[in-house]
Amino acid sequence: MKTLIENMYFDMVTNLSSQVRGTLSAAIYQKALRLGPEGRQNTTLGEIVNYMQIDTARLEYVTGSIHTLWDGLFQIMGYSALLLYHLGPAVFAGILAMLFIVPFNAYHLR
Repeated sequence: MKTLIENMYFDMVTNLSSQVRGTLSAAIYQKALRLGPEGRQNTTLGEIVNYMQIDTARLEYVTGSIHTLWDGLFQIMGYSALLLYHLGPAVFAGILAMLFIVPFNAYHLR
């Protein structure tokens, strides 16, 4: 059941992310078409393409992954509680190791 619900969720998020990227690209393109001569002198074609592709792709990624910020914490707490119930206090050693690894992982993912 969890797998079915998660797949439905990821399908909805993927569709939403694509819609966000398409809408934002269209809005940037419409804005670029309305630029006057003064605005065109200050903005190059490369900057407009950059906004349309790279920046909208970043927002598309954020739209798809924002859910993990709050859901990840709930999953960690829930699974830790289940492990504590089944394994006892030995779980705290694993949680401690995980807390030590987080800064190391964050540093190397940059």
